[in-house]
Amino acid sequence: MQNFPADIITQNGGQIFELIAFLSGKKPPGQAPKNLGAGKDANAKDTLKVLMTQYEELINFLKVNGAHLNTVRPEYLLSVSDYSKFLKLNPREENMKPKTIDRIFPYLSMDAWMTLVY
Repeated sequence: MQNFPADIITQNGGQIFELIAFLSGKKPPGQAPKNLGAGKDANAKDTLKVLMTQYEELINFLKVNGAHLNTVRPEYLLSVSDYSKFLKLNPREENMKPKTIDRIFPYLSMDAWMTLVY
């Protein structure tokens, strides 16, 4: 975990799912496969949908079990490139320009991951 949260993002949150299962004894629902998006046939839109569903279910699971995660949005747990794809697919969401995404999104992501871990 030298590159927080990049190491978690590249593993699709796998370490967080393991940590929660270990500490709580409950397996969070919706964990995506570890090799998600690795194949030639991987569709970026489908991969993004699976990741968003995974993070939505994780956040809901933690909220149901007492976590205060009102500032954490599932899209903030994505990589910068996936977040850009998310914005293209959902034009009604925040209209950050590409330069703004590269400058601001890392802070949003870091804050979301730190809040989730705490």
